[in-house]
Amino acid sequence: MTFTYDVPSVADDLSTVRFYTGDTLEEEHFLEDEEIQFLIEQWSHKGSMLYVAAAAADAIAAELAREISLTSDGQSLALDGLYERYKNLAVELRAQHEDALVGGTSLYAGGMDAYESPDPTVAPLSFGTGMHDNPEAGNQDYGGADAVKTAWARVKWGEEVP
Repeated sequence: MTFTYDVPSVADDLSTVRFYTGDTLEEEHFLEDEEIQFLIEQWSHKGSMLYVAAAAADAIAAELAREISLTSDGQSLALDGLYERYKNLAVELRAQHEDALVGGTSLYAGGMDAYESPDPTVAPLSFGTGMHDNPEAGNQDYGGADAVKTAWARVKWGEEVP
């Protein structure tokens, strides 16, 4: 098993993952190079080394999950806190990964937030049904979405919409 760490560069994924996880000390490292390389092969398809680093932080947390806190003769050694720190680091790295892919804190598309769910107590809006009804102009109620699709299906490319 080996350990390598250089100043992170774009071409060096292994050092980048070590940098993000803070696993940079050779004397006290948690993951071997081969383990990080395995994580890179498994998770690099997600689009950034931040996600791989989050998986590495989860692996470190799994390694630390077996640690316990000891108290003896007024002295205490709390090793279980490391587990929580690495789990929180994994969550933060995944959030940074999402921000890097989306380019902001959340995806916003014309009044809809990607992380917001609709209110189940509010009936869904029916846009178009009964809208612009005018007795002098005739019935303009297309009904449901199927009728609208049927009307648009009759239009050929390049023609004016009726």
